Amino acid sequence: MKSDGWKLFSRWHEAIAPVLSCQRQTQFPKLLMKALGSIVASDEPLLLIVLSGKQDPYLIYEYKPDQVEQEKYHEYLNAYYLLDPCYRAFKEKNFTGYYYFDDLAPDGFSGSEIYQSYFKKNYRDEIGFIFSLGNGGYASLCASRVQGAKFSKLEKDFYHSISPVVVELLTKHLECLEYGQDHKKLAKLERMELILDSYGSRVLSEKEYKVMQLILRGYSMKAMATILHRSIDTIKKHHRSLYDKLGVSTQRELIPKFIHILEDSLNTGEHFESDGLEVYLSKKIFSEGVAPDD
Repeated sequence: MKSDGWKLFSRWHEAIAPVLSCQRQTQFPKLLMKALGSIVASDEPLLLIVLSGKQDPYLIYEYKPDQVEQEKYHEYLNAYYLLDPCYRAFKEKNFTGYYYFDDLAPDGFSGSEIYQSYFKKNYRDEIGFIFSLGNGGYASLCASRVQGAKFSKLEKDFYHSISPVVVELLTKHLECLEYGQDHKKLAKLERMELILDSYGSRVLSEKEYKVMQLILRGYSMKAMATILHRSIDTIKKHHRSLYDKLGVSTQRELIPKFIHILEDSLNTGEHFESDGLEVYLSKKIFSEGVAPDD
């Protein structure tokens, strides 16, 4: 191993030793993240996010550098995590362990609607760990950068190397926590998955629906053409048809429209097992078609 690598691991062993003595204590994850943050710098908080089948998503711990915006984490936990390539990889491919964001993101992600709507303004680079809590529970510890250089190969290799230890330590710690009580209604996370999967299923054609679902998962037009075995011109045609049906004029309006419908479906507590887009369009048509009283 090169000397720089040895230096990283030397610092890691020094930083982790006092943390291990707190393994069964509440502050353990925060101390662990502080140790990581002292070795691999980031200009964003190191976040430990838990998504449980019995409770709404929440940010359980964070290690904060100075002067960090907090609003985007509220926005992320309320809606955008559902479309996060890291969460989608866990949900759809059972991915766990070390990750580099660019490796989990779909091909052409930087040209997708979801990237342009949210990730472009909030993230430049991200590495971390994804692990299962059992019964569909999900947790991730991530380190992000918004400005400056992306994570180096050395830094990514270091995170990759310590992944088995970090995942095991955090899994054991989180197994001791309660993730809320049983609910009569579906948990928010499950409702959101239903809304996502059914979005456009009743008002779009089969091909348009497939394109819409790929848009929401961050695929570029080129990647969609490859997946659906269609030409890019055909994919563009489906995009134009989607614009007309949703009442938008550009691709960058598609994701905010979905987020609006998602939040409306959650707030009303209705229709999350049907097509939220169909419900939205029917309300829109009804409201526009009601003439004012004479």
